[in-house]
Amino acid sequence: MTLSCGSKFLVATDKGICCIGRFVIKTHVCVSLCTTEVNLERTYDMYARPFTKEIEKKARDELNETPGHREEFLRNFREWIQTEYRVQCRPEGLWLLNYVRGCKFCNQTVKKKFTNFVKLETAAPEMFSNRDPLLPEIQEILRKGAIIPFGTPDKECVIVKWDVFEFDKVDFYDVMKVAMMVMDVFMNENDTCMVIGHYVIVDFKGFSLSLLKQLTPFTLKKIFYNIFLSYPCRIKALYFVNCPGYVQTLFGLAKPFISKKLGSRTSFYGENFEEVFSVIPRRYFPTEYGGNDESIDDIIGNWKIIIEGYRDWFLEDLANTNDRSRVKDKNSYNSYDIQGSFKKLDID
Repeated sequence: MTLSCGSKFLVATDKGICCIGRFVIKTHVCVSLCTTEVNLERTYDMYARPFTKEIEKKARDELNETPGHREEFLRNFREWIQTEYRVQCRPEGLWLLNYVRGCKFCNQTVKKKFTNFVKLETAAPEMFSNRDPLLPEIQEILRKGAIIPFGTPDKECVIVKWDVFEFDKVDFYDVMKVAMMVMDVFMNENDTCMVIGHYVIVDFKGFSLSLLKQLTPFTLKKIFYNIFLSYPCRIKALYFVNCPGYVQTLFGLAKPFISKKLGSRTSFYGENFEEVFSVIPRRYFPTEYGGNDESIDDIIGNWKIIIEGYRDWFLEDLANTNDRSRVKDKNSYNSYDIQGSFKKLDID
């Protein structure tokens, strides 16, 4: 059976075609995405919310999006990409629309970010090359489940867990690579994620100081610059929970590279983080955090299947990225040569 129509998922059943919101598909399906077929042979589970009038108003008020403006902007942006970089932009799916939404339909912002985006494979190969989900290092992170996405009716959420790793064996760049692969899936499939924004919970339970050997200021700068300069980002809140006393000190290493806006949205908690549940109701969390829905193992298993199902897409994307990296233009950049303060970046 075939699923299409943006992020509205159509499922063939014995009663015909039905559209589901929070969908779970327990059969072989074939998802049509751009030029690539995505095969998902087991449970496919992602929180999909309706594009309500409230969300539509939010898109209009916060992102300057209206139906007419949206279509015209996307058409002009596609033409600019093809003219400026001589690469074919994928015409289907939601990735490009979400990219533009994350830039608030600002022509200057979206062109600046995309100019950086086409150079990612060269500027940050540790995170944006070799994105084959079947590579052993990626498989290990998917199995461990460091990135735990979940959702509510009005929020996209993700938990980052550190207690799943042997810190002397994991490569922090590989963790960030998988995180950005998850981000790409959301941008392809979810038509509300860039409207409502993300709430990130970083759980420091089991964190080891041995990881600090990798988290140098240079590494942090490279990660933050290349992600935030190239990808749209709407982090509405950043919560550090189960924090040892030294975490806020460690956060100081990254502070020079983050915006004042993101800094103001960052909170630190020890073992008691009940305040987080006042913003994100506990019932939507994984069961291990007191939620009423899925367990972490369920989410890990589902997302491992989702990412593996995108293998052809990621391999095709890598080929396109390699093609783009050969494009020489006056605006090319290198993460080592970026001038100015990260606090000037627009992160919303």
